Amino acid sequence: MNPTLLMDVVSHLEQLKDDHDASKKFKEKAEKVIAILQEDSEFGIDKALSFLEEMESLGMSSYCRTQIWDIAGMLESLKNYSGGHKSLNNHSPPLYKKTESGLFSVRK
Repeated sequence: MNPTLLMDVVSHLEQLKDDHDASKKFKEKAEKVIAILQEDSEFGIDKALSFLEEMESLGMSSYCRTQIWDIAGMLESLKNYSGGHKSLNNHSPPLYKKTESGLFSVRK
C-alpha cells in the first residue's frame, strides 16, 4: 500500500471534516473513516469505501460530494494496487497530486 497516498486521503478527509459547512453527521462519518484508515487492517479500505458511500446520502454541498468522490477514487486506486494487481513501492509516484487550491487531481 502506498502510505503517502493514504496520508493524503486522511489529510483531505480532515480538511473536509473541519469545514464549517459540514453537518454534524458528516463530521462523525468522516471521523470514522479516518479511524478505519489509520487502523491498518486488511479490510480497512473496503470499510472506508462503504462509509463514504453512506456519506453520499447525507445532505451535503456539491463541493463536499465531489471531494468524497475524489477520495473514493483514491481509495479504489489503493485497493486495486494493494490487491495484487501491481505492487506499489516507495519509488512509485503517487497516482494523485494535490493542486494549489487543495483539490486532488489525477497525475498524468
